[in-house]
Amino acid sequence: MTEAPDSKADESVWRSFDFTGTGTWPELWPAVLFRTERPDFAHFRVDPPAMAGNKLGGLHGAFLAGLAENCLGILFYAATGRPDCVTVSMAIDYPDSGHVGAPIDGEVELMRETGRMQFLRIVLRQGDAVLVHGTGVLRKVTAR
Repeated sequence: MTEAPDSKADESVWRSFDFTGTGTWPELWPAVLFRTERPDFAHFRVDPPAMAGNKLGGLHGAFLAGLAENCLGILFYAATGRPDCVTVSMAIDYPDSGHVGAPIDGEVELMRETGRMQFLRIVLRQGDAVLVHGTGVLRKVTAR
């Protein structure tokens, strides 16, 4: 994630959640664009890369799960400018399939926050189809 958001930025502006230079699998994806509507809610969008497809012509579940897991951290990143959180748990369902060639729109909502944890809800859509919905728990990582 290369571009730390300005704490005084207009929340209606789309910002970039980018993994370029991290040496991780999501580095192969296009940057996820996001905007916060409130400190506890954000919309995001990404164009799935061709490698996200499966043998049946749909989006691979592992890509969707990875995207959902990484996007759980958008609100923490928006608030702090740092990616310093890890997934403790995530539970998702795949109610519909998607395809390469159309953007994925998502939303992440903070349901509860404690000193060390965030409890979140996430949804990924393509058009009217809900591809993924679920919940996740993030742990905020503190400097050692």
